[in-house]
Parts: sequence; C-alpha cells; structure tokens
Amino acid sequence: MTGNPPTFTMGTVPTTSDPTTSDSPVGPLLHGSGHDAVVSPPPPESDDWLAAATVYERCFVPWIFEAWANELTARLDPGPCDTALDVACGTGVLARSLWDRVRPTGSVTAVDLSASMLEVARTVSPGVDFRQGDADALDFPDESFDIVGSQFGLMFFPDPQRALSEMWRVLRPGGRLAVSVWGSIDQAPAYGALAALLTETVGPDAGAMIESYFSMGSPGDFEALIEASGLPLSLSDRTSIVRVPDADDFVLVELRGWPPLAALVDPDDEQRIREAAPQRLAPWVGANEQLTTPITARIALGIKS
Repeated sequence: MTGNPPTFTMGTVPTTSDPTTSDSPVGPLLHGSGHDAVVSPPPPESDDWLAAATVYERCFVPWIFEAWANELTARLDPGPCDTALDVACGTGVLARSLWDRVRPTGSVTAVDLSASMLEVARTVSPGVDFRQGDADALDFPDESFDIVGSQFGLMFFPDPQRALSEMWRVLRPGGRLAVSVWGSIDQAPAYGALAALLTETVGPDAGAMIESYFSMGSPGDFEALIEASGLPLSLSDRTSIVRVPDADDFVLVELRGWPPLAALVDPDDEQRIREAAPQRLAPWVGANEQLTTPITARIALGIKS
C-alpha cells in the first residue's frame, strides 16, 4: 500500500562557521563518505574515510538521518527484551535509536562494510555490538533477531534482492523488518539542482553520484524489487524537510563528504560550483540563510509469519 502522511521536520546543527575549518561545530572536513558505500571501502587506516565517518556522524546524522532513524524505530516498535539488527549501519544512528528501546535486557547488533564507519560508531554507541560484514551475506544463523532494520543503504547494495532475503532469513517468526530508501530526486529538489550543477561543471559521473541516492525512488522501482523478493512487505511514503545551516554548507558537505565524489572535483571545479550554487539553490534558501528542502523516503515494513 502507499500513502502520504503529513511532513515532519529534521533537526539541524546551527553554525556560523565554514564546515571545512577546524573550529566548526562539525570539526575538520577532509574527504569522506556521506552515504553507505557505493564502492568497497578502503582499509580503516585511511584518513579520508575516517574523516568521512566523522562528517557523517557530525553533519548528516543530525541534519538528515537521526529523525528517520526514530521514524523507522517507531514502525519497528521494539520491546525491552528484543534482539535487533541494523544492516548497513553507518555510524549507528538507527542502532542507537533501537538500543534506546530495547535496553537493558535486549540487544542490538549492527553491521557495515566500512571499518571507518564502525570505528566512529563504537565511540558514540558503546552499548551496541558493531561488526564488519556484508549485507548480501549476513553472518548470522537463521531466525536470530526479533527486529531487523536497514536505513538508506539498500540502493547501494550490489544485490538488493539478495540483501532483502538475507534480512528476512535472520528474522525470527513474528519478527518485524523495516527498510527505507529515498524517493525520487524530483521529491528532493535541492539535491536535483546540485546534481545538475555537478553534471554541468564536472561531468555526468559527478552528477550521477548525487542521483544514485535516489536510484530506487522512481515509481515502480521499489515495488518491483519487493515483488521479486516474494516477501510480504507493505510500502508507504513519507516526506520530511531537511534543514541545513546554509547553502554553502550543503554544497561543501556533499562535495567533500564522499571520497569517490571528492576525487572527481578538483579545487577549480569546487570554486565554480560554490560560486554558482547560491543562484541555483536560491529557491530553497530563506531569509535566515538556512537551506530547506523536502525529501521523501519509501519505507517497506513486514512481519514474518
């Protein structure tokens, strides 16, 4: 089934400083990953990817992912004794939300490919069991968990249908699965404007990286995947408002917050993008300079019989 409930609002991190400087509330921003891996992550000692995980936690989590984690947790409705699994956990925002509901007698396990994401996650979520692993081949016995969730990672998995099957396999009878992906890019217009600007300034590969966040958002795409999986999952849509301190923060965190994209954007490209961005992003910037853009998530939810 589908639906369009009222919007809710994401959090924001107030800032008056450049997010790429060391005195910023988000810390120094080098190169990193703002989203779960499109390519295999480098080793944990990589400064670029460790910085990425820090940026993810300090910027993307409060600006975007924390409210969605609470939304997914509410739909999963874990109890105080439940065992929960977070797949493609990043720095553990969903795992933390689940842990708040199941502790102290329940447990949360969280899996991600990126050792750097897990390194940061362990510092902010000591109660969660973080493990490096592949969503397409979860290293757990059948029927291991009461709750399984995965937030905004499925569109980046090499075999999303297999990943769904793996999540269902490790779910106990009576357990609940919830998986979210982003809707279409036209439902997140500031991201669409940035993708177009990157395509014009750098080339189609750069624009395609922003578009990849929304690769399961076209009408029928997620439905087709669920149908092919054969799982009894219902689908609903929900729209939120993302709030970022200003347009330059929005651009810089996206440009420098993901190593594969950062590798395509040289300093001259970045300067041209930053100069053009205020005009391109003006429709989503208010009098207080804050950038706000709607964004829609598609959430699949099911109970295993």
